[in-house]
Amino acid sequence: MPIDREAALKKAEKLLRQGRLDGAIEEYARLVADQPQDWNAINALGDLYVRAGDSDRAVAQFTRVADYLFAEGFLPKAAALYKKALKVQGHHEHTLLRLGEIAARQGLLADARTYWGQLAERRRQRGDEAGAAECLGRIRALEEEQDEAGPVPESASTDEPEEGPERLLAEARQELAPSSPACSCSTRRFTAPFLASHSRRPGKDASTAHSGVSRSPPTRRCSTATGRGRSARSRRLSLPPHISRRS
Repeated sequence: MPIDREAALKKAEKLLRQGRLDGAIEEYARLVADQPQDWNAINALGDLYVRAGDSDRAVAQFTRVADYLFAEGFLPKAAALYKKALKVQGHHEHTLLRLGEIAARQGLLADARTYWGQLAERRRQRGDEAGAAECLGRIRALEEEQDEAGPVPESASTDEPEEGPERLLAEARQELAPSSPACSCSTRRFTAPFLASHSRRPGKDASTAHSGVSRSPPTRRCSTATGRGRSARSRRLSLPPHISRRS
């Protein structure tokens, strides 16, 4: 019988309030085992492992979600989770490899060189010369490809703040799968701030644009014959289409 997600989350939250971190981790682990595609729960479980000081299991949860987003083509969202894992373990090889691949796909040569260079050094330190050479080969191939293509952005833009992993997960989850009764409550909690911060008011914009078109300045009359002629032409042109003009 499937686990009641909401009940499990409430129980975990209660355990956390009581300071029983191990019990909360156990409850989340039970939920994730029952619902292996509950990405928000997996990410939360990773956060709990960080609090418990279990970096290996924390990184395993973060990269599990990031790998899924990477496979689905959500590269910026995947990168956010990989970077979160990298903060926990700065030399995690799988994470460095994936971040380099994402940067390469986005044409960010400096970022790709940094990640793959760190990975090459890590592999060299543990005696994997072939693996280090493979990373350097990736860098050379990327440089040659981009030399032929012309100038490209050197690093990721910092014009906008990086979105939090929880918000990115919620957005990706909403795009990838239809809403279900089991996860609708949590999804609304994560997506509501995102939708509120990114929503636009097309109705207001449309009305403003309409008012700007409709409030044209009135035709100015002139006392001269030329002015009267122009005024008459203006009045004839402004007649509604259903009123016929006399020849």
